[in-house]
Amino acid sequence: MSSTMTETGNIPVLSINADCLPEAWEKAVLAVWKKGVSVKTEYDKPTDPPSKDATVIITVANPFPEPRIHMNFPCLPE
Repeated sequence: MSSTMTETGNIPVLSINADCLPEAWEKAVLAVWKKGVSVKTEYDKPTDPPSKDATVIITVANPFPEPRIHMNFPCLPE
């Protein structure tokens, strides 16, 4: 996908269905990585690859069971 998609407002809309929050987070990250549009942001350095962007709708069937945070979620308390 090209940056022209963002210029025309064609940001992809992705739908995620998951049983729990960690599964939803992982599926959302992978979906945006695979199907999101590449776009440069104000946070990117000139040598950084483009970021990914998408609108993501997430449905979680059972959001309250533990664990509620994916083990690979950045900045976990240690």
